[in-house]
Amino acid sequence: MKSTEIKYLMLLNGVDAAPAATHAELADAIDSPPSLVNRYLKRLEEWGALIVDGAAERRYDLTPSGRRLVGQGTWELLAFAGDLLERHRERSIEELREEANRLGIRRAVIYGAVPLAGLVGRWARCAGLDVVATCDEERAGEGILRLDGLGDVRFDGFILADRERAEDAVLLSLLEHYAPVINPFLIDGSAEPDWDGRAGQQQRQERR
Repeated sequence: MKSTEIKYLMLLNGVDAAPAATHAELADAIDSPPSLVNRYLKRLEEWGALIVDGAAERRYDLTPSGRRLVGQGTWELLAFAGDLLERHRERSIEELREEANRLGIRRAVIYGAVPLAGLVGRWARCAGLDVVATCDEERAGEGILRLDGLGDVRFDGFILADRERAEDAVLLSLLEHYAPVINPFLIDGSAEPDWDGRAGQQQRQERR
């Protein structure tokens, strides 16, 4: 799946999630420059995927064709993601195993009641860990514990599954008060991939 197709899908999903969204709101939603978003929106409008209301402040809604594109594009993205996960499955499991061994973790609590938690739990088990609970301070409920509910749970570490909390220093410090934390998202202190190598270049300059 091409990167531009993913952007189109993100825009359509943004409109689907927030009908009558403005251009500025959609640009914020997909974290892209307004000029680029404008080109994408014009193309989607030409394809008949969007309808536009308003003149001074244009607002966008999905057409039936746009809703079909959301469905088809989502399945294509899931297929792409599934292939990617399968290719990197063994590497990720081995990384979990090595980090658990380094930290002495054998019985893990998954932190973050997010969709990724199920996959993280399965891979943790493949790495030889016992996954004993799922915990989330903000989403506690059926089957999801709060930290103060872990008193009767025997565990020796956490695995973070919520990428949005990967750089949350307050949360990570709180978790480490209970047990060591495996944070698979954090590399060299950042959860943002260094696509253009600038962060690595800056680190090399600082070491000189």
